[in-house]
Amino acid sequence: MEKRSAKPALPVTDRRAGADRRNVDVPLPAAKRDRRRGLEARKPEVSEIDMSQSEWAALNELPPPAPKKKP
Repeated sequence: MEKRSAKPALPVTDRRAGADRRNVDVPLPAAKRDRRRGLEARKPEVSEIDMSQSEWAALNELPPPAPKKKP
């Protein structure tokens, strides 16, 4: 009877490149269907907003959510 080790053997070399291959977001041709399941875009639009100290403090002063009652 053979004894098997608890851990699987580590691969000799890691073949992953480690670089992102999507350097350019190219649109799909008209005949192709997008294979992504969700409708979320790859590049979300981000913008900064100016907030005063009082507005920022008001965000932190919100009361904590009420605990859920067990049935």
